[in-house]
Amino acid sequence: MSEQVRTKFLGDLGEYLLTWHLRSKFGINVSLVKAEGIDLLCRDEKGVLFPKGKYVAVSVRTRERRKDKISESVIVDWNRIEKASERWGAEPYFAYVRIVPEKGRITFFLLPVSKARTYGKNFNVRKAEQEPSNVLFEMEFRPYPKLEDW
Repeated sequence: MSEQVRTKFLGDLGEYLLTWHLRSKFGINVSLVKAEGIDLLCRDEKGVLFPKGKYVAVSVRTRERRKDKISESVIVDWNRIEKASERWGAEPYFAYVRIVPEKGRITFFLLPVSKARTYGKNFNVRKAEQEPSNVLFEMEFRPYPKLEDW
């Protein structure tokens, strides 16, 4: 499978899992919009997770963490997310979905862009991870064997 297709699958998986969790756990209205700069448009009528009754635009990045990668950071264009959010009249948020197949774990980080920016121009996951409130939830699964040509 080409790297481009694999990356697309991983990205879609992160967006769908985050959508499912926001809807099922928090009752938040979520639409997959995939507009330039944002992936999800949310509205939290109860104010459980996001500002009550306001639109929130979420940019989602999904990565598979490999054993050989010591540093973990994601290149993000913060200004692009903020501009796209303005077009929708929404608060800008950033979500990072980390998949670690060897350990059977998926971790979801979710935070306002204003806070995410404090972790660097390239979003530093290690720094963000040190503050437990940045982790929305984790999922565990049975690790699968490394698939060739995946």
